[in-house]
Amino acid sequence: MTRLLLLAALVAAAPTAFAQATFGLKAGLNVATIIPDNDEDLADRGAKLGFTGGVFAEVPVASGFSLQPEVLYTQKGVSRDEPNESIGVDYLEIPVLAKVALPVSEFLDLDVYAGPALAVKLGNDDEVDTVRYNSTNLGVAVGAGVASGPFGMDARYTFSVADATEGEANDFRHHVVGITGVYRFGR
Repeated sequence: MTRLLLLAALVAAAPTAFAQATFGLKAGLNVATIIPDNDEDLADRGAKLGFTGGVFAEVPVASGFSLQPEVLYTQKGVSRDEPNESIGVDYLEIPVLAKVALPVSEFLDLDVYAGPALAVKLGNDDEVDTVRYNSTNLGVAVGAGVASGPFGMDARYTFSVADATEGEANDFRHHVVGITGVYRFGR
């Protein structure tokens, strides 16, 4: 009975929460690599540049605190010197971020955030077929943003907490630094 009452309260509160939500777009650049659990072949691994972009909703929970679910197309992967290859994988990434706002001035806002990020593989663009990626990958995103009016910039670090590859001797994990430009509707 308690669960039913809690569920009813959440369903009743959802329209009010989303009525106060801010929606927006973001797009930018990822700098990604894959790091094995053991450091045996780190020397020849380099960064792979890729696109990231999508939509988000910022849902206020309390004064200065909000939840920000996002749906992003993101490119991850790695480049290697020996052999000379570039391995890429495209994901639909769904982070759900807890966000704390830190007003700096009347015209400038700073925020910090963290939360889980589920990535669903859309496809590989390997130059060579040496790595097979799992169909899903769970990660954690942490970052900060600055905004003035409807415009802003975000910087984020996302890292895998689960093995990104299947059938490999090592566990490989994505490590991604992303910078995005942000536009919030209605601000």
